[in-house]
Amino acid sequence: MVSAMLVSCESDSDPNNGIIAATDSLLLRFTDTTTLTAFIENDDTLRTDGTDRVLLGSYHDPVFGKTRASFYSTFTIAQSFHSSAGVIDSVILTMKYDGGYGDLSKFTGYQVLQVFEVLEEIPAPPTEGYNSSTSFTKSAIPLATYGYAPQFFPSGTEPAAIRIKINPTFANRFFTGDTINSLNIRDYLDGIFVQIDPSVTAMQSATQGGIAYFKLNSDVSNIKVYYHEGATSYALKLPMGTSSNRRINIFQHDYTIASADAAFVNKLTTPTDTSSSDKLYIQAMEGTRVKVKMPYIQSYLDSGPIIVNRAELVIPIDNTQDLLLYPIPINMLTYTLAADGRIKLMSDIFYTYYDSYYNATTQEYKVVITQYIQQVVNGEEVAEFYIDIPVLTKNTDAYRIVINAVEHATKPLKLNLTYTRIPTS
Repeated sequence: MVSAMLVSCESDSDPNNGIIAATDSLLLRFTDTTTLTAFIENDDTLRTDGTDRVLLGSYHDPVFGKTRASFYSTFTIAQSFHSSAGVIDSVILTMKYDGGYGDLSKFTGYQVLQVFEVLEEIPAPPTEGYNSSTSFTKSAIPLATYGYAPQFFPSGTEPAAIRIKINPTFANRFFTGDTINSLNIRDYLDGIFVQIDPSVTAMQSATQGGIAYFKLNSDVSNIKVYYHEGATSYALKLPMGTSSNRRINIFQHDYTIASADAAFVNKLTTPTDTSSSDKLYIQAMEGTRVKVKMPYIQSYLDSGPIIVNRAELVIPIDNTQDLLLYPIPINMLTYTLAADGRIKLMSDIFYTYYDSYYNATTQEYKVVITQYIQQVVNGEEVAEFYIDIPVLTKNTDAYRIVINAVEHATKPLKLNLTYTRIPTS
């Protein structure tokens, strides 16, 4: 029976400790003492463009400090349009609501949204995409300023959405009598930039504020210019949801000691620091991630080659965190970086045995990385990897999570390794 054979606990830092004598027939080994070193670093590899939804908001996390999410968006036109006689009634920016994160209550979640016009072309993204360092020239005076609590509800047959009145003079450009169509729409409107008023962020106290999600890749999300000619009313529609539109999220984090928890700041600024906290910190939105190294992993080969039967990374969470206010993702992702700095998914993901899940009873994630560990032992992969929020979630959700470090006294970050030693004779 396999369970009866899992009797040896072997440490890579001392490969001779606990090894069953060569004369023993038991070849299957188990260890949970593989030496790991882990620290946090800023995530500088995240693309923030081209997503179906964008994040907008401001909040003060008691651990991670203050974060603001803003975005750029371009527009297309729903139909060929020309008019010189139209009289503008109103201009409405509508964005479909798609959930949120943090405190979205009426008072402590209050936000003040600002809409600016972009004054230069937003070109197609470069090969590596756009990120939070992206910046385009925008108007000095906002087209709209709108205070709201980031909770929205369906109204009759209308989906949950935010509707913002834009300065109607903005639409004068469309009523010159020239024909406007999908080919020349950006000669009339390069795009908009939407942010939260920085003064709101400055006033937020710990636990206040939140991030709202908006589904821009939706027919609901658009600018509509309502106008009339004589007694007849019309609406010019400028969608945000077509494939040719460009959407870029901008994330700003205040990781200073004045904003964030001291232990987190120390971990980030001094990667070798293991004494200030037995925690590790991961935040989406181009925030932070965990880097793990396995400095002695090759020591398992000191007594001959091995076959890795199963490698399972155990990631306990810090259960003192407020998981209702700041819920955690349903799984975690491990990956390496390619030579060009881009995320490289582990080979395990492409096999049916791969698994990454959260156990609510034990309050820990488990991620199967068997193939990767075998490749490391074989010298085919680097002996360092990242623990992070899944790639497709990092720029569309505002997750943050605090996990136990390797140094945690009772439930440390660890690698459960089951392997078979191959006889050499």
